[in-house]
Amino acid sequence: MEKKMIILWSVLALLAMGNILQLLLNHSPLHSNAIPDEKTALKVAEAVLLAAYGEEILSIAGQSMTFDVTTDKFGRTWIIKGVFPDPPSGYLSVGGVPEVIIRMRDGKVLRITHGI
Repeated sequence: MEKKMIILWSVLALLAMGNILQLLLNHSPLHSNAIPDEKTALKVAEAVLLAAYGEEILSIAGQSMTFDVTTDKFGRTWIIKGVFPDPPSGYLSVGGVPEVIIRMRDGKVLRITHGI
């Protein structure tokens, strides 16, 4: 009887390990990202910035804001940062640019700032 119980528990443990492995494979950030590419990350960031700051955040002195879209060193988040346009000759750029950090796996906005 004891040998049958050991076999039963071993089989249950293997089934549980198989289920856990399947869950990890199906939900792994390496296999499925809610924000899969730069274009999608930029669209999400623009929507977040519009909601937080209004339409003027997407332009500087009448020029459309451009953005750099990169990933963190682990490839887990998108970093979307505004870029100042070159100022006209004789003028200085002042103020800050927006930055949004979005987790690739689920699209959660981790940070939104507008700094210098």
